Amino acid sequence: MVDEVTAHGLTVHGTLPPELNDQYVRNGHNPKPGHTPTHWFRGSGMLHGLRLPDGRAEWYRNRWVRTPALEGAPEKGPDGVPDLRVSSAATHVVEHAGRILALQEANLPYEVTPRLDTVGAFDFGGALTTAMTPRPTRPPANCTSSATARCRRTSSTTSPTPGGGSWAARSSPVPARP
Repeated sequence: MVDEVTAHGLTVHGTLPPELNDQYVRNGHNPKPGHTPTHWFRGSGMLHGLRLPDGRAEWYRNRWVRTPALEGAPEKGPDGVPDLRVSSAATHVVEHAGRILALQEANLPYEVTPRLDTVGAFDFGGALTTAMTPRPTRPPANCTSSATARCRRTSSTTSPTPGGGSWAARSSPVPARP
């Protein structure tokens, strides 16, 4: 895609299942026109959204995730330290604690609105000081299900796992949306 597009009142051929009464959002690498990345995965993140209320396709829209990388900011600062805000935010998109987050392996998540406008880098109120995985999974049953959970192996014999030991978690509170 070379443009950001918004289309309303989309034609549906057939019927939409009533269970699809929500919004579908997908994310992927989409180099900005005029920019040739050194690798496809360095293309900027573009979100595609489809709003599906009451058996209708209300709208489709796509938007680049507005990160410093979209405008060509360097990945590292003058001191050589990686800037966690310089992200393509193009690997995955998830909803977490009422927020929509665009994710990339080496950076902070980027929050976007339901209409796919970029809010900005999201560090969970300062709790996230390193990159966040773009492929979150459910931790073991005795581990906190927060996206910021850090599970580690312990020598405990409770809740054994295939390799022995068990999982323990440390998590940080997620600030509520205002």
